[in-house]
Amino acid sequence: MGIIEMWKTHGAKAALVGEYDWKFLCTLRFPFCKKEKTEYQPPPFYAHDETLSLSVSAMIGLQHALTMSTNIITPALLIFNVVMSYFPEIYDPSLGEEQAANRERALDVAQYLVSASLICSGFGTMMQVSTIRIPFTKYQLGTGILSTMGTANQYNAIFPVILFDIMSRGYDIEEAWGKLLGTIMLCVWLEAYISLIPYRILKRIFPPYVLGVTVMLIGVQLTGAGIRFWGGGVGCSRAPSDSNPCLGNGEVQLGYGSGPYVGLGFSGPYV
Repeated sequence: MGIIEMWKTHGAKAALVGEYDWKFLCTLRFPFCKKEKTEYQPPPFYAHDETLSLSVSAMIGLQHALTMSTNIITPALLIFNVVMSYFPEIYDPSLGEEQAANRERALDVAQYLVSASLICSGFGTMMQVSTIRIPFTKYQLGTGILSTMGTANQYNAIFPVILFDIMSRGYDIEEAWGKLLGTIMLCVWLEAYISLIPYRILKRIFPPYVLGVTVMLIGVQLTGAGIRFWGGGVGCSRAPSDSNPCLGNGEVQLGYGSGPYVGLGFSGPYV
């Protein structure tokens, strides 16, 4: 049943607004506070292919679009800002015109990577949601499942370390990224080979508890990186002091752990 059919059957209110509990969705509540006088029932769980009202569909669609676009463009900007904070003598614009030019050149590469991430996400999504049969085989390209392919955020903590190691050997950021990208293009064929292994064998090699621990460790690693970013940045977290300002935060250059950085982090849950 579509929205038009719902309008004809249940009326305009059901088609446009529905019975979604917006107060439950938009009201901030803390589980450790005093019990509220009014008990709010959680919103209903919508089944597969169930028709939603227009407002609920728009809200969920906007939420997913913002989440997906942010996750796709964030890694490129984040990784390059972290790497530049590792080498302030090269990318700190306050040290001179040469450093400012180096920073602008690195930011141009980061903007290129944002565009490349969006383009690759589009092509990858089209391939993933399709089911193109490979001739003379039992395999196909894509799963046929409606999903978005994008940049994986677990690399946010790994790539800066690799780039730092390469740049420590005398390469600039463009050369370091080229070497990393070339390595990825070679290693990706291992994943392609794994995708051809039968599911029952993969399940025995990678049981659920192995996958669960792996995902948990990724979260633990990202938590540590997130705390360093919360204080102002990764580069300045190695030597916290007022004389070592955190770069890459716009025009704000404060020491690691300064009150504005910490307060901004705490304001996130309230927003």
